[in-house]
Amino acid sequence: MNSPTSSAPERAPVLVLVGPGRHFGCELIQRFRMEGFLVGVIASTAKSLSLLTEQLGHDAGVRFARADVTEKANFDRVLAELADALGGVDCLIYNPKVSVKGSGLTTPPDELAFSLQVNVVGAVVAIQAALPYLSRSTRPTVILTGGGYKDDADVEKFALSVGKSALHAVARTLQKPLRQRGVQLKTIIVRKVVRASDPRWTTARDLADYFWNVFAYGRATVFYYPLRGGTSADQLSLLAGRLGSSE
Repeated sequence: MNSPTSSAPERAPVLVLVGPGRHFGCELIQRFRMEGFLVGVIASTAKSLSLLTEQLGHDAGVRFARADVTEKANFDRVLAELADALGGVDCLIYNPKVSVKGSGLTTPPDELAFSLQVNVVGAVVAIQAALPYLSRSTRPTVILTGGGYKDDADVEKFALSVGKSALHAVARTLQKPLRQRGVQLKTIIVRKVVRASDPRWTTARDLADYFWNVFAYGRATVFYYPLRGGTSADQLSLLAGRLGSSE
């Protein structure tokens, strides 16, 4: 008697979030979890991970790891361990940021170099580490978090302004080679201050929802939040099929 054939169950999609940040990391994780994603979180400090575990509570679908993008070998190992444990990588979100107060005439070169190492080089490190897993995904996507400083430089945040501009250049030059491997690269330029629950600012929940919609429906490569000339409400009311770039 022939035994019935059975196919292997489809695995859950996986988000790897590098640099969850203080203001919307928890909401971002929860938003992707709502859609059935497993989530791996990589942060450079134990404090960041501890805060997230307190906010999220016990969730078997979220795994945490500590690694610094400035230490490539260790970061590569940690990301690989997370990806193997979760079953792959379908979406990589790179969100770390180092902001050094000072103008171009006062910022010490070593502080500028460290800022660029995290804000720019780290994105390349993370993408290269995730690429073997993304290449095996059916819907591989990389999302980089940009900032308004790319367009409106802050004299007293010289290092961050330079870093966000450089990150945008990295994204443009990586578009084609990643696309040739089937990987979508998208940049979200956040142009408004984010606070967890202060109605005067962009809320963390709204921004997390926007990230999800960019991943799921965005057809372009660069997205502004909020849209130029638009409001937060305008952004969130966009129909899935209309979500596109305002670059």
